[in-house]
Amino acid sequence: MDLLGELLKRTGDRSFKGKGRLIGLWIRTRKRNDERLRQVRRGGAIWCDLSIPYEAMVWLEQEEEPDLAALSHLLRSGEIFVDCGANIGLWSITAASLVGPQGKIYSIEPNPVSFDKLRRNIATSRLSNIITIRAAVGERSGTEHLYCDPAHNSSRILGRGDLKAFTDRTAVIPVITLDELMATERRVAGIKIDVEGYEHCVLQGAVTIVDQFKPWICVEFNTILQEACCLQDWDVHRWFSTHNYRPYLMSTFTADSVKALQSDFSVAGYCNILYLPINT
Repeated sequence: MDLLGELLKRTGDRSFKGKGRLIGLWIRTRKRNDERLRQVRRGGAIWCDLSIPYEAMVWLEQEEEPDLAALSHLLRSGEIFVDCGANIGLWSITAASLVGPQGKIYSIEPNPVSFDKLRRNIATSRLSNIITIRAAVGERSGTEHLYCDPAHNSSRILGRGDLKAFTDRTAVIPVITLDELMATERRVAGIKIDVEGYEHCVLQGAVTIVDQFKPWICVEFNTILQEACCLQDWDVHRWFSTHNYRPYLMSTFTADSVKALQSDFSVAGYCNILYLPINT
């Protein structure tokens, strides 16, 4: 029995001295293809390969749990949610239970391996309100080369200068825009964007639906991938400012306690920033 893993899982997102080191040690000792099923709190289940750090953290219930809890304050039954960079489906499956059978989730993931896991987890969860799309989301439709890290769930769009260095780990993938994808929908309530530094391009291809529907939008602010470590220096934040949106920290957002972030907000590493239209 994996006593350390069970102990770490039961503590959830609560911290204690040395917990980070224990998690790192535990992950490093996981065997390849050690799969375990994690129940999603609001319904559904996800298979996690514990030899992959992200999936190990999902199984431990250490991955973005406060951010996921905030979804209950943002999504309602019957609404439409778009998950850009769905990975293995944690956000999509959580959101699916909140919008219910009358709602709809667009779950978009370009990485072929992650996409197969996403489809498997949706089937395991027996959810019929999730539409899966294997593509990247960008400024314009077309095709791109995607680098896929075999040891992690991460992937990123490659520039032409990078192609030779990663030819054995790339896939040619379709690129779509949110404006094209959502052109026939009546309304979009919310969007999550976690696309490894490609976030600004996603927004550039979503101008029409953002201006028309004014959805809330959660964007990963990753200072490891971005040159900016402060909101005011981030091109994504400047884009939102011109579209009349205000930033909040997703992990602390509730319907009753809302405090906007200042433009000098900074973080070391990454966090999710929630952008709300100013008139809400």
